[in-house]
Amino acid sequence: MRILLMLGGLVFTLAVGAVQVAESGYQAKRLMSQIQSVKSERDQMRLQWSQLVLEESTLTDEAIIYQVAEKRLGMALPTAQQVVYRVE
Repeated sequence: MRILLMLGGLVFTLAVGAVQVAESGYQAKRLMSQIQSVKSERDQMRLQWSQLVLEESTLTDEAIIYQVAEKRLGMALPTAQQVVYRVE
């Protein structure tokens, strides 16, 4: 009887261990999937960042700013007579 109890305990322990191994494998696969997803998102963000940096450098070019101000907004640099100095 004692041997049967020990054998039953051993079988139970092995079964629990097998379930834990299966669970660990599942979690490892799930985490690897999440890692791949995050890496893909990171790569997309890096690409977007590069595009934004390029766009920023283009938009901050002084010649382009003047061109947009003149053509789209109808602005022009004031002449010396149009400049008003204010002293407080």
